[in-house]
Amino acid sequence: MPIGVSPRVSQNQVRDYLPVDAYAVVKGFAVALINDEGTMKIVPCSADTYSGSFIGFADATQVLPGRIPIVSAAGSYINPCVENGDPLVPGGSVWLSSTPGRVTQTVPSAPGCRILRVGVALNPLMMILVKEPSPQVG
Repeated sequence: MPIGVSPRVSQNQVRDYLPVDAYAVVKGFAVALINDEGTMKIVPCSADTYSGSFIGFADATQVLPGRIPIVSAAGSYINPCVENGDPLVPGGSVWLSSTPGRVTQTVPSAPGCRILRVGVALNPLMMILVKEPSPQVG
């Protein structure tokens, strides 16, 4: 079993990882697994930061060092943190936004950002997680 992975797996493929001490990870945040000087940690990710290491969405809020469940299986239902609190448009694609931890239904267009589709909206609050092969550079 890989370091940092709990043997507990639910129907949504929830796995526990160790988050970064300096970041607050909020339930619904898009997160990445990074190697920080030999220690694997969870951090909020965006189209501009750590998008290449995106692994899923936080399934709890964690503000202190400790373990946090991550939903990572394609097909899982997610209530993501949406840019500006906007409602999702059902049937539309959902992308990592330029704000760490957030998603948007507007394709990011900043030079050098990574365009990563992470879901399809089911209703104004929920999406289905998809896993794209790799992000495109905008």
